[in-house]
Amino acid sequence: RDNNMAEVAAGDTSGLLTIFMNQQIVWRGTFCGPVTCLASHVDAAGCKMFVAGDTDGTLLGFSQWDSSPEWRVRMDDDPSAVNVCPKQALYGSGARSIVSDFFAHSGDSTTTGTPLLAVCSNLLSVRFYSCNHMVNEAELPASACCLTTGFFTQAARDATCRQVATGTIDGNIYVVTPWHPAELIASVGQSLTSLVSIPGGKIFSSQLSGLRASSNALFVDALVTCGHFDGIRIFFQGTLICQILADG
Repeated sequence: RDNNMAEVAAGDTSGLLTIFMNQQIVWRGTFCGPVTCLASHVDAAGCKMFVAGDTDGTLLGFSQWDSSPEWRVRMDDDPSAVNVCPKQALYGSGARSIVSDFFAHSGDSTTTGTPLLAVCSNLLSVRFYSCNHMVNEAELPASACCLTTGFFTQAARDATCRQVATGTIDGNIYVVTPWHPAELIASVGQSLTSLVSIPGGKIFSSQLSGLRASSNALFVDALVTCGHFDGIRIFFQGTLICQILADG
């Protein structure tokens, strides 16, 4: 959903993309394969759109104002190195997760940053796109399953540089940016299926010894994780601080 446009986008296994507004269909079309992920995005020109990824590794941007997608890129066709996990090579580079955010260089005078898309797939990397142009690629030792954005380390919070956290099939969590390599921050031990960022320093301040109200650590985000294990595990700067077990 894009709250600024009051729109909701949906995609299905037939490749049908639909935009709803005020409980009515305002745009619909089939332009890709089975849809695996969706995100809302604002490009460098300030144009609002939705971005879809499919099982073939195609990304496309669309809005209700155009009769067809505004742009399209196929991840397999990118001339850069394509590091496909051998066990998953038969499945191509199908997109698994897309997130959109504003990413700033460390030391930038502005905290606004550049609007980019981060995408994970069967490829052994997280790729950063400015619409249909790949800006950079952060390599991973295993393919990623899920993504979220936030400030997950003290250094990133101090520098106001947003990060992407990614969970991999081997149960590790890495943080990356468009300009920095992947950094391992936590190991869960089982394959991850979902990551969500929450304001961890504020929520769990009573559980974090030495955390002062004036410290930027209050504004570091925690990671809520779920995967091939019982319940939910929450990590703060790489440390497991809370575990909620599922009944039964």
